[in-house]
Amino acid sequence: MDLYSAEQSRSKRPKLEDHAPPLDFLTRLPCELVSEVFSKLPTSSLINFMYVCRSWRSLAQDPSISRHLSTITKNNQCLIFHCDSPIRSQVCLADFNSSPGNIQNQKASNLLPIFTSSMPEFDVVASWHGVLCLSDCLFGDKLYLYNPFTNFFKQLPQPLKLPNQESVIGFGFAEKTQEFKVVQIINVKPSKDHREPCSKVLILSMRNSKWREIVEVEYHFVQCTQQILVNGRLHWVTQQRKRGRSRWSALVSFDLTNESFDEVPKPEREALKKYEFHLLVIKGCLSAAFYCRRGRLEIWVMKTYGEKESWTKEFSIRNHIPKGLKENNELDSWSMKFLKTASRARGVRAVCVLDNGEILLEYKGKALATYDPTRRKFKDLQIQGIPKWFQVVHAGSFNWNDTLSW
Repeated sequence: MDLYSAEQSRSKRPKLEDHAPPLDFLTRLPCELVSEVFSKLPTSSLINFMYVCRSWRSLAQDPSISRHLSTITKNNQCLIFHCDSPIRSQVCLADFNSSPGNIQNQKASNLLPIFTSSMPEFDVVASWHGVLCLSDCLFGDKLYLYNPFTNFFKQLPQPLKLPNQESVIGFGFAEKTQEFKVVQIINVKPSKDHREPCSKVLILSMRNSKWREIVEVEYHFVQCTQQILVNGRLHWVTQQRKRGRSRWSALVSFDLTNESFDEVPKPEREALKKYEFHLLVIKGCLSAAFYCRRGRLEIWVMKTYGEKESWTKEFSIRNHIPKGLKENNELDSWSMKFLKTASRARGVRAVCVLDNGEILLEYKGKALATYDPTRRKFKDLQIQGIPKWFQVVHAGSFNWNDTLSW
C-alpha cells in the first residue's frame, strides 16, 4: 500500500468523536433521570460538571434539579480551604463523600474564583453552607460573596474605611427573612468624642445593598478571632472595659434578624479569663475549645442555647505533634515550645466533629489530624493538592442554590 492509500484508509476510519454524544444530550433527558445521575456523583465532579459548557451549567441551575441537588448534598461532608500561594490566594475543596471509607488520604480540587484578577489576595471572613464572604486583605476596599460550588459571585458595596482604625467583618444568613447580611464592626480608638474604647457597627442587607449604621457598643472586637453562626446569631469573643478597669473577655452575639447585640453566658472555666479559647459548632450547638495545661484541649458544648448551666465538657484531647509539622521542620521552632509551654498551645484549632465521630484538628495552618475520642487515638490527615499554608474556612454541607436573596 502506498502512502496516499494509507492516508486515505486512515481518513475513512471512524473517529472517536464521531460516535461521542453531543454535549447537549443531557438537556434532552427527563429531569428525574438527570437528578438520579447527579445524585451518584461526588461534589468535586458536580463542580467540574458546571464548567463543561453553558448548556450543562444551565441544566444544573434548573430550579427543580437545583432543589434536588440541595437535598442530596445537605449532609455531604466537605472541607473548603483558604490557601496562600506565592502569587495569589486560592480556594480548595476536599470532598469526603468521594471516598467515605478513607478520609486519611484525600485529594483537593483547586477552585479559582474568576474575580481574582481584581482581588488576587483575599481573606475569607466567614462561610454559610459553603457560601464565602471574601475581603480584600491588601487594601480592604472590596467585599465579595462567592459560591465556589456554582462559581457565582457578587461584589458588595465598599465598606467604610476610617484612618488608623481596625475593622472586623461578620457574615451570615438570616433564616427568618431569608437574606444574607454583612456586618462591619469598626473599633474606635479613645478620643475627645470617645473616652472609652467602643465599636461602631454598620450592616449591609442584600435586599437594599446599602450600608447603614445601627449602633455603638462597648466591646473591642479582635480581628484574629473567628466568628461562629449559631441559632441565627453571629458570635465573637470580645473584650470590654468596665468602669475604667482592665479589659476582660466576653462572649457576644449579634441577632441577624433583630440586628441587636447580647452577651451569652460563659461556662465556669478559669481559662476564659485568660482569653485562651476559640469557638466552634458541634451538632448545631455553640461550643468552645479551651487551651489547658500541657497542651491539652478541652471542648465544652452549650446543650441548650442561652442557658449557662447547660455548658458541658464533652471532649478532652491531649497534645499531639502531627507528621506534617515534623516534615516542615517545625519541630525545633514550634513543637518543642508547644510541649514545654503549659497553657499556650494556640497553634491548634478544633474545627468540627466529622460524621464518623472523630474531631478534626488544624495545626498552625500547616497540618491536619483527626482524633477518635472513643479510642483516644490520633490519625494524621494527608490532603494532596493544597499549598503549604492553609486554613479550613468551611466544614460540612454546602448550598447549591444561588437564588437566596443575592
